[in-house]
Amino acid sequence: MKYTVLLLLPDYAADNYGQDTCLSHVDARTVEDAVIRAQDEASNNGHTAAADDFHPLLVLRGHHDDIKP
Repeated sequence: MKYTVLLLLPDYAADNYGQDTCLSHVDARTVEDAVIRAQDEASNNGHTAAADDFHPLLVLRGHHDDIKP
């Protein structure tokens, strides 16, 4: 199943804590697996933070794009 996961960057890795987020599109069997995959993707994507330090804020079924201006 496809999921969209919004993660909050940890305070020690964020330039603007509370506003720095990472949006990921992942394929996973469960919601829990989707969060883990998104966290792994975020930590391997140039961030120095440990995967489980990325806090999940939102998990949606399907791939959704952020369209805010």
